[in-house]
Amino acid sequence: MPYYDFQCNVCDRAFEVKCSWKDLNKVTCPHCESTSVKRRYTGFSVLRQSPDCADGCGTYTPSCAPGGST
Repeated sequence: MPYYDFQCNVCDRAFEVKCSWKDLNKVTCPHCESTSVKRRYTGFSVLRQSPDCADGCGTYTPSCAPGGST
């Protein structure tokens, strides 16, 4: 299930929700429980595992970051 970013129209807090696209209209703010929320469209990234840059889980290790040591 994907994660979606939202912004509350009442308390102005940003939050992330893991839900089905069918349930997007049922999202409530976890801080104030308001149903007045708007979806934020943000970028996404794709992680891929490589022999030099993975810790076995496909996650990005600090040594692989730009300027990091290898």
